[in-house]
Formats: sequence, C-alpha cells, structure tokens
Amino acid sequence: MFTTERLLSDAEADNTARVLQALTWKGESGKWVDPRALNNQAVRHASRNGNLDVVLALLAWKGPKGQWVDPRDFTQQAMLIASEQGHVDVVEALLKWNGPGGEWVDPTVENNWSVRMAALHGHLRVLRALLEWRGPKRQWVDPRVIFNIAVRSASAEGYLGVVKTLLEWRGPGGAWVDPRECGDAAVWKASFKGHVDVVQAVLEWRGPTGEWVDIGVARAKTECRDILLLCDEEEGVRARWTPLRQAWIWAVAMGGLRRKVATTNAV
Repeated sequence: MFTTERLLSDAEADNTARVLQALTWKGESGKWVDPRALNNQAVRHASRNGNLDVVLALLAWKGPKGQWVDPRDFTQQAMLIASEQGHVDVVEALLKWNGPGGEWVDPTVENNWSVRMAALHGHLRVLRALLEWRGPKRQWVDPRVIFNIAVRSASAEGYLGVVKTLLEWRGPGGAWVDPRECGDAAVWKASFKGHVDVVQAVLEWRGPTGEWVDIGVARAKTECRDILLLCDEEEGVRARWTPLRQAWIWAVAMGGLRRKVATTNAV
C-alpha cells in the first residue's frame, strides 16, 4: 500500500526504489499517490539528496488528469538547494526542464542565489553549468551581483578554480567580474586566510581594458585591516594578522612560489 505521506518520507530518506514504485502505483477505485503534495516537496527532497533518478522520474510524472510536478515551488527551492549542495547532475536536469505550458526553472531568483552559493561552497561544475545557461529569452546568471560577492566569497575560502573561472568569465554585453570591488576585498581576504595561489591569481588578473588590482592600494587596505584586528581584542578576537605574516604572503605571491603559510600568532 502506497500513500502520499509515505512517498514524501521515502523521498526525504532517499529510498529510490520505493519512490519509483509509488509514482506508478494504482490502487483500488483509481487511487494514486500525488507527488505534488506540500507544494511539490518530493522534488525538493530529491534535489537535496542529489538523487537524479528520482528527480527525473518526478519531472516526467503525469497524473490521471495531466497533473505534473512543478520544481519551481517555494521560489525555485529545488534549484537553490541542488546548487548549494553541489549536485551538478540535478542542476543540469532542472535547467533543461520545461513544463507542459513552457514553464522553466529560473536560476537567477533571489538575486542569483544559485551562483552565489556555488561559488561560496566551491562547486566548480555547478558554477560552470549556471554560467553557461541561457533562458528562453536569453536570460543569464549574473555572478557580479552584490558587488561581485561570488569572487570575494570564493577568494576567502581559497577555491582557486572557482576564482579563475569567475575572473575569466565574460557575459552578455561584455559583462565581467571585477575583483577590485569592496576595496580589493578578493585579494585581501585571500591574503588574510593564507590562500597564496588565489592571491597570485587575482594579482595576475587583467580586466577587458587593462584593469588590475593595485598591490600598493590593496596592501594598504590589508594593513588597515591589521590595525582594526589589533584594536578589537576586547571583542574576543583570537588571532592576530601580523605585519610580518602579511608581508611574507605578499612576497610569496609576487615571487610566484607555491609555499603554504600557516603561522598564526595567538592572542
């Protein structure tokens, strides 16, 4: 015996066989299981789990009167969740989906949340899929939103591949990612966390008309950051970014070396 409640539970528990059986089950008096329940929750569960088989089965399902699963419910949550979790196969399936009336999944919702989360969590394949996507009216995902937060987040986390992909990206109309936003935040955040390869990649970057990160300006800003940290001891700061460590990382980055700097002075 299959029920809608059990279907949702199985989808959440990643029980592929049970979900697939439930979708084709026909009971007495024409009873059937409705995967659209709770605002199409089943497809959100499957997207979170990265279960491509279940996602595809749900998207292909048709009810007795032509009912269909809508992955756009809850502000396109299926896409947002899959992007954040790094499930590139699910992301690609959702991007290719079309509903019976031409409906489509929009990865630009919530101010391009999907591409921001892909960058923040280092999901390079998801990032590339999103950047390559074009909507039915040539819509596109914009990684420049919120003052180029995608490249700043990836730089802070040390995701070199993501940073390079963003810096190399060119969007419609010649759009490009600018790592100088928010006071050269990409380079000083990477420097602050010791991501030497990222620092070097950002310093080697050139914009479409020769733009570049001014190391003198960036260094001055990171040194201001040092002062702020040193003055913030009463707020519970646990580590100092000393001028010595800062200067060493700049020297390593500019010298083209690949040494890991892992010295931290405890307060």
